[in-house]
Amino acid sequence: MYDYNIKYISTIMYNSINRLSIILLIILFNCSKTSAQNDNYSDEFLSSTFKIYYSADKELSSYMYALVEKRMVNEIKDTANFYNPYDKLSKYITIKMSPDKRLKLYCWHERDFGCHFYTSTYAQFKTQTNNIRTLLLGNDNDTGEYDSHLYLSQLHQIQINNKTHYLIIGYGGHCGNKKYQCARVYTISNDSIIKTFKVCAATHRMGELNMTYDSKTKILSYNEYAFDDDTGFYSDQKSLKQWKLTNKGFKEIISKN
Repeated sequence: MYDYNIKYISTIMYNSINRLSIILLIILFNCSKTSAQNDNYSDEFLSSTFKIYYSADKELSSYMYALVEKRMVNEIKDTANFYNPYDKLSKYITIKMSPDKRLKLYCWHERDFGCHFYTSTYAQFKTQTNNIRTLLLGNDNDTGEYDSHLYLSQLHQIQINNKTHYLIIGYGGHCGNKKYQCARVYTISNDSIIKTFKVCAATHRMGELNMTYDSKTKILSYNEYAFDDDTGFYSDQKSLKQWKLTNKGFKEIISKN
């Protein structure tokens, strides 16, 4: 009976602590909203939100994410924030603007304590009629293995068929000792942003893909690792892959070796 009472009391205390944690979380979130009353409310509001999110423990952060994303999307749907520099927010997430000021990307890590790599990337862009729209990038029904949950690392503005396109390079990781990088090309068409090209490379955790684009030579390059079907893993054998940007798009450079 004594042991039963101890367990019962412990359970009540644990549940009470959980409820208290959630209450404190709500208070902190409300404080972050009401305290962000200055010249750049949106920057203060979002940066304080992400600061709390990234400093919370595993259980609290899992409760928080839906609200974090909702706050982020609501703020960037406000067209006035398209030109917001978000100096404080950029300490917590990656923000990149294209040279022509028509595409702005926001990317952040989704906290996950498993072996998969989760991110969210939102695009804020000007349509051909100069309206500003917002959408979740990568959520385009592409069934490619590496197309979602890429963390933004590079944004380049390029020309294909005499039309402005945007080259976006990102990286990610899967369970099973695998990491990858992808290069994707988008263009703004009517009121949407359309993907026109994608190339990806993967390797084991110790491999180095080094995917990059040289704007002077117009060459996209990366290391390609051989996949061993017998072991189900990538080997250490690698080769340099290169793609040359032409007016018609990227063309693979075939090695003569």
